[in-house]
Amino acid sequence: MKVTAWFAASLSDRYLTGVGKHAVRMISGLAASEDVSLQLLATRGNREVDASARLLAGLPIKVTGAPRRLLDVFWSALGWPTVRFWAPQTDWLYCPRELWLPPGRCRYAVTVHDLWPLDTAKPRLKDRFRARWILRRALRRATVILAVSEFTAGRIREHFGPLGDKIRIVGNGGSDPYFAVPAENSTSAESQPTYAISVGGLTYKKGGDRLLAMAGRWQRDGRNLRLVVVGPVDSNLRHEPWPANLEHIERGGSDEELAILVAGAAFSVSLARYEGFGMTLVEAMAAGTPVIASEIPAHREVAGDAAIFVDGDDTHSIDAAVEELLSSEERVRELTDRARVHAQQHTWDKSVTCLLAALREFS
Repeated sequence: MKVTAWFAASLSDRYLTGVGKHAVRMISGLAASEDVSLQLLATRGNREVDASARLLAGLPIKVTGAPRRLLDVFWSALGWPTVRFWAPQTDWLYCPRELWLPPGRCRYAVTVHDLWPLDTAKPRLKDRFRARWILRRALRRATVILAVSEFTAGRIREHFGPLGDKIRIVGNGGSDPYFAVPAENSTSAESQPTYAISVGGLTYKKGGDRLLAMAGRWQRDGRNLRLVVVGPVDSNLRHEPWPANLEHIERGGSDEELAILVAGAAFSVSLARYEGFGMTLVEAMAAGTPVIASEIPAHREVAGDAAIFVDGDDTHSIDAAVEELLSSEERVRELTDRARVHAQQHTWDKSVTCLLAALREFS
């Protein structure tokens, strides 16, 4: 099976987001399969490979030669050039994110991570255009649609109607360093950790305003606990007064470095308003870190009974969950043990197996 993978990036880009990690692990997993011959289609970039993309180093690469924006114009308006311009013998065009590249006569697999631009009340105009026009075109042409969760699959059907029986679930996994954290090194209440962690940033989608308010309450109550937040910040929240006990890391380092940071936290918290999957929950559970998560469908689907769920807008619910973890060693041990077992359901090896099964089924 000959596969051309398109991710609209070069190997010199950083692949640190959940979507980026998914692309790297799925493409490298396909390339390692004995019955797959894979070529990576990439935009122009320097020859250095970012550390986060090292699994893709050494793969056959075909460079488009034209700027991405120019190609988008041609693809949207003319449906040309097709993937066969660069890979005339390919069987599959595989896009590990919501991308449109005219496949021509080959089969086409596209991954949908979430439909936030359509589910949020105030989407950016360009995001809504991409979802309504570009994604609709991609979904209708796709041979198979790969959704990262049952929740996302349901949102696809809700927004785009019947698409035939061609949606398959190919979820995310926890990166190896999180599973490699020794159980004896994971945090428990008796070790009196000094910080909690939230990976995802201070954005409206990730509940950034909720995180700031929570850290503010800790500070007012004199609680000896910092909140470490990793990820981008919405422009409006940059101008908000931040509590002194909040530490912000703009861009996370390697998985190895972030796994150590997550494992050392008293707990991991996600107060996101919306997720298509919830990879940070899996990573925290794999590291043996208790999880507090907002009560949203994707979080429930991913974490099951291995997390404490709260109403993200209910301060009493959030504060009660925090107090429960900080005051009960037994509760921490129970959640830690349950989380490590539950995280084994979400590994990249299993995700690659699901991807291969979908491509073979539709071949």
